[in-house]
Amino acid sequence: MGKHNNRPRHNRKRNNETSNDNGNEDVSVRADPIYGSGGDKGSTRAEMATTDLSSLLGPEQIVPIVAKLGSTNADERSWAAAGVSNLLLDAVSRDQLVRAGVSRALLAALTNLGTKINKDNNNTSTNATDHDEHAVRVDLAGALANLAAFGGPEVRADLVRRGAVDALVTCLLTHENSSDINSTISVSSFKFPFMRQVVASLWSLAEDSQDALTAISSNNLFVSVLFTPLQPLFSTVNGNSLELVTVCLQCLNTLSESNKLLDNFVTSNSSSIFPLLSRIVSDPSSALPDPFRAANVSIHSVNLARVLAASILTNLAHLAPSLSISFFKLASAASSIVDFDLTSVSSAILNAATTGVVDGTTLTTAAERTYEEAVTALSSIQLALELLANSYSEDYVHYEGDDEYDDFPNANNTAKGDDIMDAGDDDDNDDEDNAFDEMMQDEDLAANIAAESGTTADTDTDTKSHTTNGNSNTENFDRVQTAEKLNIVAIILRIVSAASPDMSLITAENPIYGYISLLTTVKLRAFGCLQNIFSCLSESGKGKWYSSKNSQNVNAIWATLFEAANASTASVVVSNTAEMIESAVGAIWALALGVDASKLGSKIVLTPTNSQVQNLISSATLPTPTAALCVKCISTLGILAKHPATTIPLNQKIGLFLLQTASSSSTKLESVSEALNAIYDVYGDTDYEYDAPVFVGGGFLVVLKEFLPKFRARVKACDKRKFRVVRERADEALLNLSAFISYKEHELKGKK
Repeated sequence: MGKHNNRPRHNRKRNNETSNDNGNEDVSVRADPIYGSGGDKGSTRAEMATTDLSSLLGPEQIVPIVAKLGSTNADERSWAAAGVSNLLLDAVSRDQLVRAGVSRALLAALTNLGTKINKDNNNTSTNATDHDEHAVRVDLAGALANLAAFGGPEVRADLVRRGAVDALVTCLLTHENSSDINSTISVSSFKFPFMRQVVASLWSLAEDSQDALTAISSNNLFVSVLFTPLQPLFSTVNGNSLELVTVCLQCLNTLSESNKLLDNFVTSNSSSIFPLLSRIVSDPSSALPDPFRAANVSIHSVNLARVLAASILTNLAHLAPSLSISFFKLASAASSIVDFDLTSVSSAILNAATTGVVDGTTLTTAAERTYEEAVTALSSIQLALELLANSYSEDYVHYEGDDEYDDFPNANNTAKGDDIMDAGDDDDNDDEDNAFDEMMQDEDLAANIAAESGTTADTDTDTKSHTTNGNSNTENFDRVQTAEKLNIVAIILRIVSAASPDMSLITAENPIYGYISLLTTVKLRAFGCLQNIFSCLSESGKGKWYSSKNSQNVNAIWATLFEAANASTASVVVSNTAEMIESAVGAIWALALGVDASKLGSKIVLTPTNSQVQNLISSATLPTPTAALCVKCISTLGILAKHPATTIPLNQKIGLFLLQTASSSSTKLESVSEALNAIYDVYGDTDYEYDAPVFVGGGFLVVLKEFLPKFRARVKACDKRKFRVVRERADEALLNLSAFISYKEHELKGKK
C-alpha cells in the first residue's frame, strides 16, 4: 500500500493556501503567531479580533495610515504601526493595506529607523527620544510580523522578493549596544521583544519560501542567536519572555527539517545544542528560562516548548547520534502531551464563544485567555501527534542516543572556540545585556563560526553505529514495546473519540471560530498517527500486540474507531469532511491489515457489524473519493468478508459491492484491481464457507467472464510510463482474473 507518513509538509514544498473559505488564517499552520506590538506585550493566540478597528475606519481612512509609517515624528510612526498591526487581522482591511504598499512601507521604515538608531548610538549624548525610537522599532517589527503571519502566500512571496530576509537579519544582528546608551534609559527592555517580532517574521517567511529558508539557514550567526533565549545565562535577562523562547524554537524547528545547510553549524556545536534541547524535553521545569515558571503560565505553554525541542532533536539526530535523545524519552514526552481532556477544553471554548463575545467581535479578558490556552494546548498536541506519526512511519530511521541526558558532555568543557553555543562560565559577572550584544555584534566571532563551519568532522562511522532502521527490532530500539509500555494507542484513542459540544453554534464571524479548524486538524493527525502505529505493531519481532491474547482489546479498539469516525465527521466543518473520513478509514484499514497479517498462533477474529460495513461502502462511494480512500475501503471490506465472524448476509453485501465496483466502468483502475484481489481471496476455493451461497448463488462467475474483455482493454489503455504502479497492479489482476475464471469453471464442472 506504500508509505503513509502523516507529517504535513511546509508550504514551500507544497503550494497550498493557509486560509479557509471564511478568510481566516488556518491556525493549524500558524499555530503560534505573534501579532501584538510593543515592547512589553506578547501573545500566543491565533488570528482573532479583540478590537475591531476596521469597523471604526472607512477605506479612505485606512490607506493613509500607511503613509504615516514614514513620518519623522516617532509618535505618529508608533500610532501607524499599532494601527496597521490591528488592521492586518481583518481580511478586508489587510487587502486594502497590501494594495496601498504596506509591505514596502514597513520594510523601509524599519530599515531607516535601524540605520538612525545605529548612528545615534555612536553619539555620546542621548535623551528620552532614543527610548521612543526603540519602542517604535518594536512596533514596526510587530506590524511586519503580523503581515508575514496573516498576509498569505502572495504577500510572503512579495516580502521575500523585496529583500525582507536580509533586511530583518541585518536589523537583528546589528542591534544597538547598550554600553553606548545612557544607563537611565532602559533600552535593554526592547531588545528581546524586538528579536521576538523579527524571528516571528522570518519564521513565517521560511515556512513558505525555499529562498527565505536558504538565506536564513546560511547565516550561522543568526542561527546561533536563535538559541540565545534558551541559554541559562539569559534565563532572567530583562525582556526575555515565554513568547520569545517559543517562537525561536518554532523557527528552529522549521529550519532544521531536512535542511543540509545547517549540518556544519550543528555538527560544530552539537555538544551544546543537544544537551540544551534534551533537557527541555526531559526536565522542562529546570531547563526552561524563568518566564516559563511564572505562576500564570499554563502547562500548555511548557508542553509546546517541549514538543518543539523534541521535534528539533529528531530533525538533527543524524548529525550527532550519540547525543540524540532516546526513542523512549521522545515517545514518552510526546504521548504525555497528547494525554489531554479535549472534551473539557471544547466545552470551555463553546462557553467563551457564547458568553465572552462583546458586539460580535470583541472578546472579554476571560474569554480571550480561555481561547489562548486552548489554542496553545491544541497546537502542542498537534505537534506531538505529528512527531509520533513520523516516528512510527514505515520509512522512519532512529538515531539512538544515550539513555540519560545527564550523560551528555558538559558544553563548558569544550575547547575554546570550538562551541559558539557556550555563552560563558556561569560565574562570569559580565553584564548580561553586554553578553547579548556581543553575541550578535562580534565580527571576530562571526568569522570563527564561518571558519569552523567549513570543516565538518567525519561522523559516518558514528552514524552507522547508532542508526536503527524503524522496520527492525533491536534491544536498544523497539517501537512496538514502547507503544505498549506507554499505552500510546489508548491515549490517542481518547483524542479521536473525545466528545465535542455542538460547535455549529460558533459562527465563522466569531473571533473564536479558529478553534474549530485546529480541533479538526488535531483529530486528523490523531487518526493518521494511529494508522502508522497499527502498521508498525504488525511488524514481526517481540511485539505480540496482534496475538489472540489481545483479541478483546483489538475488537474494542475496532468498535471505538468506527464510533469516533462517525462522531468526528459529523462535527467537522464541511470542507474537512472528506479528509476526516479518509483519515479515519486509514486507521481502520491499518488495524484490519494488521489483524489479517498476524501469524501469531490463533488469529484475532474481528466482528464487523452491518453499520460498519455500510460505513465503509458509503465512504468508498462518496461523490469524489480519492483513489487511496477507495482502495483502503475495498481492502478492509475484503479482509472482513473472509473473517469467521462475518455472517453470510454480511458477506453477500460485501461481495456484491466488490463485484459491482470491479465491473463498473466508472471505477478507477486501482480500485478495480483491489476489488478483484479481494474477490480472489474471499471466494478462491469451493471449500470456502461463502463460496456456494454467495459466489455461486449470486452468479459472480458469469459477471466476471463478461467483464474480462472490458478489463483487458482498460488495462492496455493505461499508460505504463505515466502510471507505472497502477499498470503493474492491473496487469497482475488481469492475469489472475483469467486464471481465476478458469479455476472456478473447473470447480463447477467437478461438482457436476
